[in-house]
Amino acid sequence: MINQSLTALASLALLCACASAQKPSTAGQMDILSAQDTLEVCLNRTSSAGPVEQQTCIGEYSQACMTLRPDGETTVGMVQCTIQELEAWDVVLNASYIGLRQRHEGTMAADALRDAQRAWITFRDADCLAERAVFEGGTIAQIIHASCQMDHTARRALVLRGRLDDLPN
Repeated sequence: MINQSLTALASLALLCACASAQKPSTAGQMDILSAQDTLEVCLNRTSSAGPVEQQTCIGEYSQACMTLRPDGETTVGMVQCTIQELEAWDVVLNASYIGLRQRHEGTMAADALRDAQRAWITFRDADCLAERAVFEGGTIAQIIHASCQMDHTARRALVLRGRLDDLPN
């Protein structure tokens, strides 16, 4: 219970008005760190704990965004918050993928990674469309699809990041 309270408090502190690059807030509003900044802080905070602990970063930004944004509890707000986090995870995924490809350049491992990544993208897209189809016609379908894409992308980013970190220098 104490750990959950501390995590929630840390998340709120992360999202406070502390990024100079953010637009100035209007009276009564709080600036929110970007999804990328929030994700980087979380991954750095959990890096020594390992991949299981890093999974706690999944959804951290989008949940805080939905809570703190004035429109965060609307369908549009939920989708926007989730897509912002999806885009941040995509940056991590792409950086790890590129790093792995460069480390394996000229080897069968580079080709195998490319093929695996292409297959994973096909799987992610099909899986998320299947989840969305269950709710098609309802406003929640958009939220389900964005959340599925974000979750799959985040988990794949952590896998690739872990593989890159495990390679000898």
